[in-house]
Amino acid sequence: MPGSRSQWRSATTHLTRQWLWLAVINLAIGTSMAVVLVVAKTPALSSWLGLSAVFPVALVYHVNFTILLWVSTCAAWCWSLCFKPWWAGFDRLALGLAALATLVLLVSLLGSAKPVLSNYVPVIDSASFFAGLALFILAITLMVLNRFGALWQALRSAPVDPSWLFALAALAWLVAVAVLGVAWVKLAPVNSLANFAELLFWGFGHALQAVNLLLLAGGWCWLSGYSGAYYRNRWVQWMVLTALLAVLLMVFWFSPESPEYRALFTYWMRFFSLPVVIVVALPTLRQVLFGRDWLLGAVRISVLLFLLGVFIGAAIRADNLLVPAHYHAVTGALNLVLMGLFYRVLPIPETRVRLCRWQLNGYALGVVTLVAGLGLSGWLGVGRKLAGSAQGLEGFAQLASMSLMGCGGLIALLGCFLFLFQVIRIRGPLRAPASVGPFAGVV
Repeated sequence: MPGSRSQWRSATTHLTRQWLWLAVINLAIGTSMAVVLVVAKTPALSSWLGLSAVFPVALVYHVNFTILLWVSTCAAWCWSLCFKPWWAGFDRLALGLAALATLVLLVSLLGSAKPVLSNYVPVIDSASFFAGLALFILAITLMVLNRFGALWQALRSAPVDPSWLFALAALAWLVAVAVLGVAWVKLAPVNSLANFAELLFWGFGHALQAVNLLLLAGGWCWLSGYSGAYYRNRWVQWMVLTALLAVLLMVFWFSPESPEYRALFTYWMRFFSLPVVIVVALPTLRQVLFGRDWLLGAVRISVLLFLLGVFIGAAIRADNLLVPAHYHAVTGALNLVLMGLFYRVLPIPETRVRLCRWQLNGYALGVVTLVAGLGLSGWLGVGRKLAGSAQGLEGFAQLASMSLMGCGGLIALLGCFLFLFQVIRIRGPLRAPASVGPFAGVV
């Protein structure tokens, strides 16, 4: 049974710290893999270092650790901070399973299994890798289910802080897991693991983007000092809940092998982004445009990156480098917000504020340059998920655009490593904005 509020605050302090550190570990692993990717795709460096052979494996681990594990563990500490669990023991179990999943996934690197570059969740053809993914998904699901009552209460009580957006993100996670489970049951046996993984994770990946978008919107509201309390619109909440229900109907009605299943999820994601753009992104940008708080700069750039990602996504007509340009812009916007949330919660000494600001701006500059290089390369027809000579780079324009991508990637990586360096040096009690409802005095 749930304990008193004081007991919850005490447990929250410990669990939030543990989720924070697990998130940092996942980001460190994913960023290290990204170094291999950037070098392998940069024209001059790829042939010199001969990293083309390890590129697919590095891509699998980069995507999983920076998109699935890092973002989901950050979501977990937001949920642990906002919503009271039913029983703290389930939270400890979830944290232990998530840490074990990270270890199991790393152990999978020791084998010689073949990488499968499926969309959204690329995998390694290894039982241990799939076991690690299953453990991690189970861990986050257990944590969400352990506070389902508090999540539903947050949606019913109409709070003026971001907890309603974080609650919607948690419900979206449960929907994504349901989509994955139904697809697993309905999929017929196939001869190729690549086809199976592509079909299995297509719906799950799209639903997972909804989780990330809602987490991004909640982060904007948090970092902007809750000046956007009026974002709470009932019709937006019901639109999101209706969209999540539509996902469940789609996965039950259509087979994952059908072309309708693939097309509907693509259209659904475009529809889901619309309320985030209109109701949250644009008002947030207007509210923080002239703010002086140093973290508002990260919010401004994050919103602009997100809008750039939406614009690039609307321009995609084929499976080329415009696709990674789109999701690097959106995930770059989300990473900026998550880094800002770390800085908001951790006790940053005044002497390090300037370096933290430089870190955020440097990371943003790197992401913008990376996205520009990827977008130009996609427009010029450079192949996706390829490295080295396999990219077929011809002419000065393609070489220049991919070199721009490499420079931007390296700058963004330096920003990530500087963030990790900053975070591991910070000591002291966690903090939260004192002026906001359920966050006040929790940590």
